[in-house]
Amino acid sequence: MEPVNMAIDLSNSPSIQLRAVNKEAGESFRAMRQAVMSAGPLDGRTCELIVLSSLASTGLELSFKVHALKARKAGIDKAALQHAVLVTLGAATVIMRITEALRWLEEVEAEFAHVADEG
Repeated sequence: MEPVNMAIDLSNSPSIQLRAVNKEAGESFRAMRQAVMSAGPLDGRTCELIVLSSLASTGLELSFKVHALKARKAGIDKAALQHAVLVTLGAATVIMRITEALRWLEEVEAEFAHVADEG
């Protein structure tokens, strides 16, 4: 059986797709996200973990994987990502979404290991 290509395409994220259709809208979206991330007292790592929790809760797989892979590349460890997913269990997220996101994290971890081996 051939291995499944699990590559997460960071060059085709939703924000990049938006820019391809409407450059101004895409750039404005990115600027707004950067402004929100840096507008308060939370550091970038904490903000990214909150974003991951939200993406897991809403079931947005592609965006979740893109952010999780970027977080791993930025040095956020797997345990922190798992904890960010678990924190919402029973508060705002049903167990199905949690286990789904934990599976996505395993897929991201495999991709991260592959990228690390190449680099």
